[in-house]
Amino acid sequence: MFGHYFQKILNHFFSLPLPFSILPQALNNFKDAAENGVVLAQYKLAEMYFIGETGSQDYENAFKWFKKAAEQGLVEAQYNTAVCYADGLGIKKSSAEASETLAQIV
Repeated sequence: MFGHYFQKILNHFFSLPLPFSILPQALNNFKDAAENGVVLAQYKLAEMYFIGETGSQDYENAFKWFKKAAEQGLVEAQYNTAVCYADGLGIKKSSAEASETLAQIV
């Protein structure tokens, strides 16, 4: 449904901050894309939950989407998943899981 074109758009705007006025629509669009397996949408959605662009910080949902993106091989998501494990953000703190996740990056 979202295909190659949507992936190219995400690649281009991946690191740009979202204007406050479009956050609700962006959140819905990223959720739809993330649920359809678009890795960069999963990562951006995780970022939105992590920093509170969804209204408040939600580390459990941030971890969920970082992990899904990490499982698809996105290095940034693998790193952030390890950080969540190391600091106990959205998941039970586990140095072993953090180390294992970081080891997958190398």
